Amino acid sequence: MGFGLDKLILESIMFGLASSIGMGLSDLIAASVTRKFGVLRTVLCVHVVSVIATTGYFFFGATLGDLTFAHWGTLIGIAVMGSALLIGFYKALQLGSIAIVSPVVSSNAVVVVLLATLLLGERLN
Repeated sequence: MGFGLDKLILESIMFGLASSIGMGLSDLIAASVTRKFGVLRTVLCVHVVSVIATTGYFFFGATLGDLTFAHWGTLIGIAVMGSALLIGFYKALQLGSIAIVSPVVSSNAVVVVLLATLLLGERLN
């Protein structure tokens, strides 16, 4: 392997570990907040913080004029589905052990690979 490939692999591992730590901390905080304040209040706060955090992008980086009504419909559908999934996830964290809920949810990578293979005909190569 060349030096460039070694560096790429090392960076990939480091970013993967950083993401795993971030997701783990996020799950831990979400479980604590959800148990204290409830599911709907937690989801609402997460969405408000997300909107505040991304508002600058829409003013300085996005070109919203390029979006058609079909795009907006798709975005709204994704938002509704994402909200429903978050509500389910936070409810699971509220009711169950984070040591069980988090790994089960993290198994979504397997589901994505299976669906991509079965529905889109993609191959692992």
